[in-house]
Amino acid sequence: MRVDSRTHAARTRRGSGLQHADQWLLRVECCPRVTREERHDALSLVTWRGEVLHARLRWLTAWIDANLAERIPLHRLCEVSGVDSRSLQKAFRSAHPTSPLAYVLARRLAAARALLSDAPPGQGVTSIATACGFAHFGRFAVCYRETYGESPSETLWRGRSGDGRKAAVRQY
Repeated sequence: MRVDSRTHAARTRRGSGLQHADQWLLRVECCPRVTREERHDALSLVTWRGEVLHARLRWLTAWIDANLAERIPLHRLCEVSGVDSRSLQKAFRSAHPTSPLAYVLARRLAAARALLSDAPPGQGVTSIATACGFAHFGRFAVCYRETYGESPSETLWRGRSGDGRKAAVRQY
């Protein structure tokens, strides 16, 4: 993977700025001669950093929903959000009870379920799985069954039957 020098410089500046802020917070907390105003500034910096991180996380979740059909590895999520992988994982754990990649999988499965439930007559499970970013259809079917308790084709069939219930006999 080739790294652009401007991207590397931006990451280095961003990383060193956060390290500088962490060092400043540590100095403020450990020094007995720090004034009340300096402590307040330190706490507001911590709050500001948390708000910025959660704002990036909200923007990233919207980006994930808009780009479900693409391949989305962890390093791409880090590039889009502008934070390193550990910070991203911590933010996801605090906002959602899951990791970033598990969140992407859950959003893909939810999108596939919505599309399968409302699919027109000419559309099949394979085209819907592909549209939601699944490249391995067997793994998609296994994850879908584990999550929803039925196969994707059953959801598709139930959605086309119109009444939302499973019929006793399928007719092809």
